[in-house]
Amino acid sequence: MTKNTKSESFLQDFFGIFGELCNKHNSRASGKNLVVPGNLQGNWTNALNNQNITLTGNLELTAHDYLILKK
Repeated sequence: MTKNTKSESFLQDFFGIFGELCNKHNSRASGKNLVVPGNLQGNWTNALNNQNITLTGNLELTAHDYLILKK
């Protein structure tokens, strides 16, 4: 078994938490206000347009809205 690096561990946490949020909140049919866990709050880059975005305690998504973010 190999030891996970810090970034691998972060990615596992990130996808686990966001996967859980997506399963609980279907943003396809209507707008949703999601609670962003503390370890995911902070500065990100929108992977589609390279604009900076800051995640705070809440994330509001309109119907059919989504974000693809990178560090």
